[in-house]
Amino acid sequence: MRMPSLKRWDVISVAIAAIAGAAALIAVVASGASKSTVPDAPPTVLRLDFPRSAPVIPPGFLGLGIEYRSLANYAGGDPNEVDPVLETLIRNLTPGQSPVLRIGGDTTDWSWWPVPGMSKPPWVHYSLTPQWLAATRELTQSLDARLILGINFEADSDVLARTEASALMRGVGPRSVVALELGNEPELYHSFGWYRGPNGQEVTGRPADYDFDMFEREFTSVASALRGVPVAGPTTGGHYTRARAGVRPSIPRSITSSTGPPRPASRPAASVWCGSHMPTAFRCGSTR
Repeated sequence: MRMPSLKRWDVISVAIAAIAGAAALIAVVASGASKSTVPDAPPTVLRLDFPRSAPVIPPGFLGLGIEYRSLANYAGGDPNEVDPVLETLIRNLTPGQSPVLRIGGDTTDWSWWPVPGMSKPPWVHYSLTPQWLAATRELTQSLDARLILGINFEADSDVLARTEASALMRGVGPRSVVALELGNEPELYHSFGWYRGPNGQEVTGRPADYDFDMFEREFTSVASALRGVPVAGPTTGGHYTRARAGVRPSIPRSITSSTGPPRPASRPAASVWCGSHMPTAFRCGSTR
């Protein structure tokens, strides 16, 4: 008598059961052999000795860096109702604290607040507006945030820096501003194009021989024009970034010297000097 044929899934099930049974048998045999030939090892005790006390991480240790243009996109189009997703993300990063937002980065030296009577310079990529200020103020107040705001330094203009600083301080309120940061990575000003001229050729923000002494004079001039407000910066790119770019490190060596604190410029008494994007090269000092 011919036996009825098995369905495909029945065959697979039988095969799986057979394989599982064989594996279990092998495991039992191996276990018995192991117990009969290998003595039991003594238990290993792992002890972790934690310090009884440790330094407390200060509030505001964790913050975010946001470009000027990006903040407007993240916050949404309505300055009176900031995107709640952005607010939630920032709150989750700094629960129960006042987050620190560094606004600027690369766009620090490509942004400006329009100066009355001055034509729009060719290096401007983004113009700050009252709508941008309203959205930033709403976000700042909602989060009880503290801001480090970038001020254009590559333009080397006291008037432009003072106009931008005044608009930012009025727009978001001085209570919310930790400092105004002058420029971004000035050691790269002479190495990378800042904008393109009429002929399409890249124009750098500084001459090829730009050094620390030239930088110090410029920083002193612009910082003096902002007297009465806290001044920070500049932030450098760190030695790794400069090495990758093949940049001559004369300015960064002076700012982030490994032998001691940075050499201060003749800045107003309320200014602060902070060093590098790279944690290993970070230096920070104060003239308070």
